[in-house]
Amino acid sequence: MAAPFNPFIYVGQNRGKEVHLKGFMPTDLADLSFFGTGDDQSNLNNGFTYQTTQFHPWGLDVPAVIPHMEEGVDFLNGYTQFDDHAQSNGTSFQDWYSNPSYRDQAVLRPTVQ
Repeated sequence: MAAPFNPFIYVGQNRGKEVHLKGFMPTDLADLSFFGTGDDQSNLNNGFTYQTTQFHPWGLDVPAVIPHMEEGVDFLNGYTQFDDHAQSNGTSFQDWYSNPSYRDQAVLRPTVQ
């Protein structure tokens, strides 16, 4: 398969509720009625897919092993520059995941190698 890949998951047992990386298109089996509901700002016509109203992606593909959040903690609390990274469409704080000074270790689980 040629890059870029379009990896995705689906929620629970609902095959139509797909979660792709930001900007990727759903498969033919996706239930399009989920777009634009809740905090979703996807718009298939302009390619803005799988993102929130704050431009946060529904899925991440991080090129490193990073600590997971503690249960019930907002991702933005653990990775303090991710919000600015997302709102800049990826141009600012490109090292949001690898720079230890951009993490709140108190809400991150230790990385298992």
